[in-house]
Amino acid sequence: MSATAKKLPPPQQPGLQRLKKGELIFKEGESSRSMYLIQRGVLRLFKKKGSSDIELATAQAGQIVGELAFLDGNPRSASGEALTDIDLVEISGETFQHTLTSMPEWVKILLKTVVGRLRGASNRIRELEQSSVNYVTTTTGGTKSMTTEYVFLSIPDLMKNLSIFLLVGSRYSKKFQDGSCIFKMATLTKYATYMNGVATSKLMSVIDLLSDLKLLEKTEEAGEEIVRLPNISAIDETLSLVLEEHMLDSSKKHNLSEIGHRIISAIGKHLGTAEDLGENKLKLNISLISKAETASNAKGAFSVEQAQELVYVGYLPSIQTTDKDNSFITVDKTEFVSALKMQRMMKAVSDLNRQKREAATQQANPKTAKR
Repeated sequence: MSATAKKLPPPQQPGLQRLKKGELIFKEGESSRSMYLIQRGVLRLFKKKGSSDIELATAQAGQIVGELAFLDGNPRSASGEALTDIDLVEISGETFQHTLTSMPEWVKILLKTVVGRLRGASNRIRELEQSSVNYVTTTTGGTKSMTTEYVFLSIPDLMKNLSIFLLVGSRYSKKFQDGSCIFKMATLTKYATYMNGVATSKLMSVIDLLSDLKLLEKTEEAGEEIVRLPNISAIDETLSLVLEEHMLDSSKKHNLSEIGHRIISAIGKHLGTAEDLGENKLKLNISLISKAETASNAKGAFSVEQAQELVYVGYLPSIQTTDKDNSFITVDKTEFVSALKMQRMMKAVSDLNRQKREAATQQANPKTAKR
């Protein structure tokens, strides 16, 4: 090294960063001179398109992300969000510059050329999966409305994922006498992402959704992620119910409002107090259920009049009111329980899509995001 050569300061040691599920490591459009080596977890890369997201790719342990902006100094071309809790090692520009000082000039030129081509390819990406915007018909109290909204997980997406769970659970799992089964997450990922083109972010979301509904459990054995289905037939039944609903004409679909979901869940919770009329028929006093829900939880409050929504969609027969404290309904237990299971699944998907829309809106308009 000549006496006039500029001596760079010693590089900082790469720093370990830990992100919680849902946190961003970097955001599209921002400036940053760091790239990241993933040590544990899964990261999704996505671009904004209006108020929706376009899924680009996922990265896992052993992979590097953020290298384009790191190498060419341009703004981030995509955002990176943790799909699970994740550990990353940050590699700063300073550290990389020290590494470059020992490389021949042609290596530096090669890097710039490769990065330029990758950046060009990245900019030409339009959509790498099905369009994220669907027309959705909603019915509330007999009134239909057509809206356009961002749908992260469509019903066909859900059915495709459930079919894969059923396939892997039926053919590639260890089964037990109680009807449960276990299989490796790696096997599920292989069939979902590599063989059926399911976006990893959607697969992970369906796993969380099924876990919340007690249809799935995630464990770990010998350092390997394991999926457990407590009852594989419940996955089959759920798929059949969702498919049956999806195939209905839009005028016959059982679309419920928030209050409608609240009421059907409340009735389901009180099935054990119903009068058994025989032949699978149950009689319930919906007035008492309304009072019980109002007393136990203000958010669960509903009126007998609001329960007419379930009559309109065909989940309840006409409500027989004798006085202000007694309004009776008679339901077929099997049919009602099936309807309840289907609506819980549809509500979970609806809530997931709403959360994704809100997150996309907040990321697009950070100044108006809730703090």
